[in-house]
Amino acid sequence: MSPLVIGTVIGTIIVIVLLGIALDRASLRFLRPVRREISRTPQDVGLVAEETTIDGEVKLRAWMMGNLESPSTLVLLVHGWGTNSSGPLQLAPSLVAEGHAVVALDVRGHGRSDSGDFVSLRHFRDDVSRTVEVLKRRFPDAKIVVVGHSMGGAAALLVSADGGPIDRLAMIAAPYDIYDATRIWLAQRKLPGGPVIAVFRLLWRRRIGVPYDRIHPGGRAADVRIPFLVVQPDGDRQVPIREGQRLAKALGGEAHIIENSGHSDVLARPEVHAMIARFVRGQIPTDPVVPNA
Repeated sequence: MSPLVIGTVIGTIIVIVLLGIALDRASLRFLRPVRREISRTPQDVGLVAEETTIDGEVKLRAWMMGNLESPSTLVLLVHGWGTNSSGPLQLAPSLVAEGHAVVALDVRGHGRSDSGDFVSLRHFRDDVSRTVEVLKRRFPDAKIVVVGHSMGGAAALLVSADGGPIDRLAMIAAPYDIYDATRIWLAQRKLPGGPVIAVFRLLWRRRIGVPYDRIHPGGRAADVRIPFLVVQPDGDRQVPIREGQRLAKALGGEAHIIENSGHSDVLARPEVHAMIARFVRGQIPTDPVVPNA
């Protein structure tokens, strides 16, 4: 083989390696949310809170409010990607007023919690799972209801599908398929969502470390065996309405559509607060469909 050919082969290999490294670093940027400041505290919504830290792989922070002595029901509020507990905290006053204990969690890399190297849906799932287990040990007699917004809802679904100690599950603007939702999000920003996801998902799988079918919300829906509620804003540009409808259908029900609302402002809607409060009380008939029952 001539020196020229050898040089060409080596040069090509170097270019491929450098391109791979560049793509890997670019893909990692999508797994590192920009941390936003806490914009709303329990005091801001008229509540007194106890701060708690949940130890583990990273330290998670949460606010605990309401009846913490002997609650019959504990509601865990989980935010979405790139946000923090400030959003779901808007749901807390009506739930505390009904006598429930309420916990508002910051997932790793968000709000007041510690950072990890990166954050994926698997990490959301693991943080929700760990928090639920800690709360169940502290309040063994309480029913645990998780209300998750966006990726927080998807993560809670996965915890339930894995058999976690959740008694009822409400999801607000949660995606059926996290890759589809990301592709749409990119396309709305004039980026080539399809090609980007096709390349990056190969790199993400290596980093995340689990097969996607284990963290595919829609694909795991059949494993959910508890009462559920799917709330979907009709003007959601991050998780389009069809995503919420697909998720509800996979769970065996229908999405409750909130008109004239977007991905985040849906959390401020009084009708959503009332709907969640009724669901926590067990007043919305959303018993799950059990396949082959």
